[in-house]
Amino acid sequence: EPGISHWKIYADLNQNGNCDSAEPFSITDHDGNYTLTDLNSGTYVVAEELQDGWTQTFPVVALRMSNCTHTVVLTEGETVTDKNFGNHGPSATNTVKIDWATPVYDTIIQRACDSAYSGDSVSIQIGNFNEDLTFADESKDLFLQGGFDSGFNDQVGMTKIIGKLTISKGTLTVDRLMIQ
Repeated sequence: EPGISHWKIYADLNQNGNCDSAEPFSITDHDGNYTLTDLNSGTYVVAEELQDGWTQTFPVVALRMSNCTHTVVLTEGETVTDKNFGNHGPSATNTVKIDWATPVYDTIIQRACDSAYSGDSVSIQIGNFNEDLTFADESKDLFLQGGFDSGFNDQVGMTKIIGKLTISKGTLTVDRLMIQ
C-alpha cells in the first residue's frame, strides 16, 4: 500500500485508543512518513487516528476489537523505523462539485483534487477557470469531469481550464475539459 498523507500518528501514553492533548503526535507527510520526537527511553504504544470510512489493514491482531498498534521499546538516542500502518479507503467514491456559487479562488480545482480521495470524482460546472494544475500523488486515481449544468444533472458543454496541467504521478481521467 502506498503511504497516505495527513494522518495523525501518536504515542498512546495512557493506552486509551485516543490521541489526548498531552500525547506526542505527528502528521504524516506526502509519502506517509512520520516522526515522533522528544520521547525518552521506555516502552510506547504507537497508534494512528483512523479517518472516517477507512479500515485499518496493518498491523493485524486476531480479534480486531479496536485499532491495532505497534509496541516500541526505545533506548536512549535510538531511532526506530518501519512501524507502518496500512489502511484501505472508503469503498464508495465521492464527488466533489465545483460551481460558480462556490467562491472562485485561483486554485479551486487544485484544492478539490488535493483534498479528494483516490477514486473520487471532481465535477465542474461550465465555465472558464484560470489556474495551473499539478497532479503528483502516485496513490491517487481521480476522475475530473467538466461541462455540468447548474444543477449538476447533465453534461451540456465544456469546462475550460486556462493554465498548465502537469501530471507526474498518479492517474487523472478527464471528460469534457479543455486545457488551454
